[in-house]
Amino acid sequence: MSIRGEVDLATIDQLGAAIDALAPKEFGLILDLTSTDFMDSSGLRLLLATKEGMASNGQAFKLAVSGGPIARLLDVTGLLPHLDVHGSVEEAAAH
Repeated sequence: MSIRGEVDLATIDQLGAAIDALAPKEFGLILDLTSTDFMDSSGLRLLLATKEGMASNGQAFKLAVSGGPIARLLDVTGLLPHLDVHGSVEEAAAH
């Protein structure tokens, strides 16, 4: 699933609904954030909740983040080591 633009309070419900609709049908999910320009704390909470929910169902949840603002956000918040982050969708799929 590819996310473009911003993930914030205005878009989080739509993104959460899309993930909820897709996740039960998949063994794992790769969320492509390489074209995401901004994410606020609501987006971070969604990432963590999705990871926990999918893990409890034996599903993999991976992120594709190719530097930029989202990589910096995950790094400064200390979440980078807690999420399965890769540099591209292809790299995430290979692992």
